[in-house]
Formats: sequence, structure tokens, C-alpha cells
Amino acid sequence: MAVPEPPLPRAQSPVSVPLAPGDVGRPVSTRADSPRAGVNPGGCRRRTIGCVLVPAAVVLAVILVIATVSALRSGRIVPFPELRGESLWASEGLPGDTRGGWDTGETLVYGSDGGLVAFSPEDGDERWRMEPDSPVCAMSEDTAGDVGVLLLEGNTAREDVPTPAPEDDPDVTPEAAAEDEARSDDEDEASGMSCDVAVAVDTTTGQELWRSDPLAQTDLDTVDAYLLFSRGSQIEPVGEHVVVRLGGRMVALDHDGEEVWRDDGVGAPDTDCPATDLLPRDDSSVVLAGDCGIDEPVTVRVVDVAAGESATAFEFDRGESQPNKDRVAGTSLVAADPIHVRVDFGHADPPPRGGELLGEPEGGSLWVRTIGFDDDGSVRHALPLHGETPSVVENGRIYSTTDNSCANEVRAYDLATGEREWATEIRDMNPRVMDVDDGRLLVTREGLRWDCALFKPDRDAQYSAVDIDTGQEEIISPQVGTGFIGDFTAWWRDGRVYVLREHIHDVAGGIAAVE
Repeated sequence: MAVPEPPLPRAQSPVSVPLAPGDVGRPVSTRADSPRAGVNPGGCRRRTIGCVLVPAAVVLAVILVIATVSALRSGRIVPFPELRGESLWASEGLPGDTRGGWDTGETLVYGSDGGLVAFSPEDGDERWRMEPDSPVCAMSEDTAGDVGVLLLEGNTAREDVPTPAPEDDPDVTPEAAAEDEARSDDEDEASGMSCDVAVAVDTTTGQELWRSDPLAQTDLDTVDAYLLFSRGSQIEPVGEHVVVRLGGRMVALDHDGEEVWRDDGVGAPDTDCPATDLLPRDDSSVVLAGDCGIDEPVTVRVVDVAAGESATAFEFDRGESQPNKDRVAGTSLVAADPIHVRVDFGHADPPPRGGELLGEPEGGSLWVRTIGFDDDGSVRHALPLHGETPSVVENGRIYSTTDNSCANEVRAYDLATGEREWATEIRDMNPRVMDVDDGRLLVTREGLRWDCALFKPDRDAQYSAVDIDTGQEEIISPQVGTGFIGDFTAWWRDGRVYVLREHIHDVAGGIAAVE
């Protein structure tokens, strides 16, 4: 039996409701199944908070992510710093200008005009102090085991005796008057007393082991004394000897302080240029640089310290200076093997040498160039090092930084070939390479000011480490401030940085440990 189909539902008509004034032409349905039932005709008007804040929150989250990534990359945020940037201890040295420091592994020694003070690396407690009867005027860069050497002011006084003007004395030439004026310009660089008494110190006890007689001797007239010591003095232990540069003269001592030999000039054959720098090469030889001044050649010698004889000697013509130049900076040694010399040419177009031009530098000064030489004087290459920025020489490489205003690079060069092995960009005003430890290069960053980081907050000083093989940089400390970084000297070992703090104005010098 067939089942009848249910009747079709009767169509429902919408129920009309009275229209309010202003609703004319806008019918409203009251059906329950109307798609607009219960919905505000104004859309998001009743959900303004959700419609506005949700997109705003998304945008804000994106901005925060970008800012966080930028802060992590720039070093403003260091979530897991290797160095906390906290001062473990800070100890002051004796008064006077800073003369240097030694890190023997067991002891840290700070030197100033007033003498030496030794500190414990663990807690900064004073272990000994040495206050000599004459000011300290120079210290060796390194020690020979537990023995360090330094220079004290001697008894050869410098008295300025101005050269009469040519119009007052017909025997005085204009050249002599100009030379006297140039010496007057160097007055602040010249010591008032001779810096020529060598002293050896036991770095474990502070005991004076021996002291030499004044090495400059006392028969110098005032002009010779001025010229001698205006170039400064150096002292370095070399094997079984101590080599001293007294301004332009060289003296070698044995380990009892007795003179072995002396040399009044370090020029190549037929020249007699005063010494301007020395650098130990190994336990038996040193490299000496000499400079006869503007428009004159630079001379280099490799000297056997036992005999005082030159194993090799050569000169390099710097060419004529520009007409508006009346002086050049003294020549300095950057590396001893192979020999690298920093030369102020006095002009921006160094001459050819051996048929090869030095070429355009990759940044840095056109006037001051660092040139690599073979021992026979042939030019290897010219390195584009920047001015006088500190460099670190380690295992056949030299590490240095550029010296631009806001963005700089840390660079590594092979000393044998002159090839640049890597360059790492650092957004910093004044980065400095300081020390190498366990395959990493310690770099200090002085930070960025607002004019170098537009729309970003200033960044303070901090430390970073650069892999010496790849150049990969890692920021290893939070922002610490310039008081926690060294100007030129810092030792990095055992998870700490020991900073040699220079005496500046009323701020005493000393050593601080940062962890």
C-alpha cells in the first residue's frame, strides 16, 4: 500500500513591521532563518576593539620580532654573554704617566713614572712595588721569563739653547734656524732628562737585579742631548742580551748590565741615519729601522745582538715630499719576519721600487704605508693598514682595523704574501684589536652614537671575539662602558680580560680585571 507524501509546507510571508522614521526603503525581515537575523547592520561597529586591536597587535608583534633580531645582531642584546662585563677588581698604580705593563702569567705589572706595582691576577692584591730614585721613562714590551727590563731617567740634562735668527747672526743659516724651530715644535715630545739608565727587575719579587751606568755618557752638548732623546728610548730583552735604543743610538748589554757594543747610527752602508725603532726578531737578532728625515731614505738593518754586526742592511727611497710638507713621522717597525715597515712618505704617490709600484691602498692613508720587505731590500707588497691603529701580529698574520667614522672592518693579512685573508664588517666607531687567545681575536668596540645609528639608541662599548681563521665575529659581552676597555693594551686569558688603564688627567692608571 502506497504511503501518501506529506503536504508541501505553506509558504510563509514575511511579517511587516512598522518602519521607523529614516527607515524608509530599508525593509527589515523578522524571520528567524534570515541570514541577517541578530546581525548589526553596521558590521564592526559593535566589535570595534576586535577589528582594530587584533591587526594592530599583529603589526606590533612583527615590529618587536624585527627589533629583537636587530638588537641581537647588533649586540644591544646579548642573552648568554661569555663575559658578564663586570669588574672583578681594579687596582691603581703609582702616580705619573703610564709607561707600560707586563703579564707574566703569574703576575700583572703596571708601570708609570713613579715606578712599578705588581698585582695578583686572581684578586688584584698588591704583591710588590718598586719605587726607584729616578722616574721610569720606558719599559720593555715583553719579559724574558721572570725578568723585565726598563729605563730610568739619567743625569744628562737637556737645556734649550735657541739658535739666533739669521738677521741677528750672519753665521746662522736659514736652514739652521728652521731646524731649531722644528725642534721647538717637538719640545713636548722630548724628555727633560736623558732616558738612559737600564734596570733589570725580578717580576716575582720586584727586586732590582742590576743597573747600568748612564748609557748616553755625560759628554753630550745640549743640542746633541735634545736630538738624541726627542726620539724617545726603547729597551727589549733579546736572548742573552738587552738591546737599548737611546733616541738615535743603539747599545747592547749582557744580562749583568755590562755594555757589549754601541752604534751611533743604523744606516745602510754610506749612510748614518738615527735609529727610530727596534723589534726583536728571535733570540739572537733584532731589526732596526733608521730614518734620516723628510726627503731622505729609510734604512733597515738586521743585527746580530751578540756581535753588533749587520746580517743584512738596505735602504728605501721615500721620494721627495710635497712642497707644503716640512716634516714626516718617524719610521716604525710593524713586524720583524718578514720585515714590515710603516713609512711616512711625505706625499701621496710612493715611487716605484724594483719595477713594481706599491699600488693604490685599499683604504687608509695615502701618505703612510706599511711595506713588506725581503731581507735583501726587495719589496714584497704594501699593506693597506690604517694610520696608527693598533695591530696584532701572531703566527705569520697581522690583524688590524680600519679607522672610519661609523662603519669599520677587522682584517687579517698574510705577512708572507700580503693577501687579505678575510675582512669582517663592524658597525662601530672605533674598534681595536687587542689580543689573541685560543684561536680567537679579542676586539674592543667603543659603540655608536646617534649620528651613526639613525633612529636607533646609542650603543655603549663592549667586547667581541673574531675567529682568526674564518673572521666570524661573536659579541661576547653586554654593553660595559668605555671604562672597562683598554686603549691600547689588554690581556685575554682564562675567561678574563685584564685591562691596562692609562693615566689620564686626574684619573690614576692601573690594571682592572673584567669577567
